[in-house]
Amino acid sequence: AELAKKIPSAEVTAFRAMLIGLTDGTKIDIHTQQEATEIGDELKQASYKVLKASTKKVTRQPAPPFITSTLQQEAWRKLHFPAKLTMAVAQELYEGLPIGDEGNVGLITYMRTDSTRVARAAIVETREFIMDKYGSEFVPAHARSFTRTVKGAQEAHEAIRPTKIWREPSLLKPHLTDAQFKLYQLIWKRMVASQMSAATFDNTAVDIQARRPYSKANYLLRASSSVTRFPGFMTLYTEGKDEAEEGKPSSILPQLEKGDRLELLGLFPEQHF
Repeated sequence: AELAKKIPSAEVTAFRAMLIGLTDGTKIDIHTQQEATEIGDELKQASYKVLKASTKKVTRQPAPPFITSTLQQEAWRKLHFPAKLTMAVAQELYEGLPIGDEGNVGLITYMRTDSTRVARAAIVETREFIMDKYGSEFVPAHARSFTRTVKGAQEAHEAIRPTKIWREPSLLKPHLTDAQFKLYQLIWKRMVASQMSAATFDNTAVDIQARRPYSKANYLLRASSSVTRFPGFMTLYTEGKDEAEEGKPSSILPQLEKGDRLELLGLFPEQHF
């Protein structure tokens, strides 16, 4: 349902809420188009008010640098690279490629590893890069160390990371194939993000009553939004999302309090039968 707060103003902030059941806790299972139509008709006649609204601060920490399995997963999600292609390209980056006057250069550490450990020197270099590129607020007070306690983990190797953080992907692009560039950029971003400050959000949840005419059981709808307070590492990298999705803005709810009256602007059925 699309709703708006009833206020004596020409401007309204519309937002969407999802039907989740009845206010007494009963769940609603919609099995047919007829049932959906009947509920829709009741929602059109209902009166709406806010039952409760709450906002809490949420902190999100960055993921550790890649190990073999997480590199394969993210390369598939973000780049649509099959595991075989990912490992073949990673092998090329590890073994070394001709980079201008530097000659043949190994660009990443060994790509077959179960360890998230990173050498101290690499952590220091990464934090210095973040300070120079993004500023002090993006550098946490203490360096992050990631430990992975998995039976049989190959702790002899580090996590998969660039051999030198200052080799930014954009500088290497003229020397790499498209696949090499994309995978190197993924590995580079993940490593840099792992040492950046946490992201913080204001997460708001609003429960809304839709008072049904001639009935004691009222519908319960819920609206939510997440507003970024500080982007932190998400300025550079978000795990499990495509780059295009990362830039989409969060929906923002108007200021709502318990007892606020709302008006229905429209219904958007999404159930498939």
